[in-house]
Amino acid sequence: MVKIAYLMHIDWNWAKQRPHFIAEKLSEVYELDLIYIKQVANSSRYKKQKVSKNLNVLKLMKLPYSGRNKWLKIVQDRLNQKILDIDFSSYDLIWVTSPIILDFIDADNINNCKVIYDCMDDYLEFFEHQKDIYKHKQLEEELVNKSAIIITSSSTLKDRLQSRYENIINTKEVYVINNALSQKWLSKRDDYLNIHTTYNKNRNYVIGYIGTISDWFDFDLLKYILSKNEKIEFKLIGPSTVKKITHPRIIYVGAVSHDSLASYIKDVDAFIMPFIVNRLIEAVDPVKMYEYILFNKPVFCIRYPEVKKFEEYVYLYEDKDEILEEINKVMKGPHETKESFEYLKENTWNERINEIKKVIILALKLEE
Repeated sequence: MVKIAYLMHIDWNWAKQRPHFIAEKLSEVYELDLIYIKQVANSSRYKKQKVSKNLNVLKLMKLPYSGRNKWLKIVQDRLNQKILDIDFSSYDLIWVTSPIILDFIDADNINNCKVIYDCMDDYLEFFEHQKDIYKHKQLEEELVNKSAIIITSSSTLKDRLQSRYENIINTKEVYVINNALSQKWLSKRDDYLNIHTTYNKNRNYVIGYIGTISDWFDFDLLKYILSKNEKIEFKLIGPSTVKKITHPRIIYVGAVSHDSLASYIKDVDAFIMPFIVNRLIEAVDPVKMYEYILFNKPVFCIRYPEVKKFEEYVYLYEDKDEILEEINKVMKGPHETKESFEYLKENTWNERINEIKKVIILALKLEE
């Protein structure tokens, strides 16, 4: 069986994202050692956790401020020594989800290995990376250089990487494989449709958000909508990395398991993706859009090129006045949605993994 080292920059126990879904699906076909970055608090070091038959999970410990303090970085490396000593040449393939991995594992350790870089975001556009852009550009360039094949989650990402590293990437294959919907969720679609709510004027109109709340989250938009319509309430489900605003009609649920999400949206009348469109967001193919569409409720999403493919199923807005107008319309009358089952069936992680397996086969055939 093909053995893969899956190097992941997101905590395995964080809100479920692209790397989690892909790892789970790959482990159904290949043997995976998944190594992820975890904050040092409340962790047991080195323990190899057997998650499923072919999926072993290990942790790379991240100490606070280790990126700024060389002594903390030395201690961090000592804590991670057992993983740093792994012979990566024993794997058939190295799967890397972010350049930040190379801040933990020396790039020389994956020399002469077949590497696939699965690029899910524009790494250099994160605010924290802008503070030390030279270092992070070096990490990204190193990973691009070492990768046999690159996968991107959006066409925008592909275009940017090809432009940024034109001299390196022109000899490499770059494939766009979008995000998707969980097959498990699609199989429960009828159950989810049975929890469809009917809005009446005796209660607030609840608009839900599912996902991480970070610096791209447009709190100003929410405040504007709340100020203009006293019958609207927001329910935000997911972890937060920024200071939250306080408002009696903003409910914070916090992080919940992906499998239990449905129970938290029983009272939700519509969904929203209220992002500030910057260069980071412009390159995002949002997982949440596939999930929102499944529930057959109104969906309001900021307009940018990567979400245009959802236009038949959601309301795309340009500014605060347009979304407010659309919300008010939906609140007043019945909401009609286009049948989405066939579209969603073609956009599950099962379908994506079939594409990924073809890429892996190509990578394994490449000459060293």
